[in-house]
Amino acid sequence: MENIGSYLDRFKKFKNPREDKLTIARIVKELTTFDVMPEEINIRKGTVMFRTNPYLRTAIYSKKDALLDELKKAGLHVTTIV
Repeated sequence: MENIGSYLDRFKKFKNPREDKLTIARIVKELTTFDVMPEEINIRKGTVMFRTNPYLRTAIYSKKDALLDELKKAGLHVTTIV
């Protein structure tokens, strides 16, 4: 029978979604010079969705490839930006 500690070690792998959102917001600011609040970012199954005004979404989408590269370097597994 396994020890309860080894069972709970599985959950240490999970990241805090708030930290991921802060990382995404920081990278967006570096690439576009616009501030994005973590509350405006949704992450679901490798897809990042921004709930901001259309002007900001267009600016983010225009830098989509660079943003995906930077997110990959930061260790986030993001495949699509919407």
